[in-house]
Amino acid sequence: SGKQIESQITAIAPDMKITSGDSSGIRVGDAVVLGNWLIGQVVIVEANSSVVKLTTSPDLKLSVSTTGGAKGVSTGQFNASILLDRILPSERLDEGDLVLTTGDNPGIPKGLVVGRIVATEKNNAEIFQTARVEPLVSFDDLDNVFVVEGPR
Repeated sequence: SGKQIESQITAIAPDMKITSGDSSGIRVGDAVVLGNWLIGQVVIVEANSSVVKLTTSPDLKLSVSTTGGAKGVSTGQFNASILLDRILPSERLDEGDLVLTTGDNPGIPKGLVVGRIVATEKNNAEIFQTARVEPLVSFDDLDNVFVVEGPR
């Protein structure tokens, strides 16, 4: 993966704002992380600041898999939690499973932790099963994040 650029957070809701931008080499689509946790993805870049869609944003859809091997799509819900969707009924979903990026979204490296499954729902009338996912990090408590430079 690319080098990481440390950045301070200046706002959190509804989107995160950070103090690094074009002058630091940040580009739209870059992943924003803390360790191996995915925080979000850069959507707007200005000279010295950027806007980040958090994993809890309804505008951020990610291709993910669980530690149990199920594959699906995560979408933010109400800027608070994450819905894991498009999981085939034959796949196993367990509370406590971690949800990881697959690397199929441009700019988002494989294997970053999106969150942990806290509830699963299987409705026989529905084609797919779903799960509710909580981030492992409280975004409100963060001071700094790191932007991962994607392929240039």
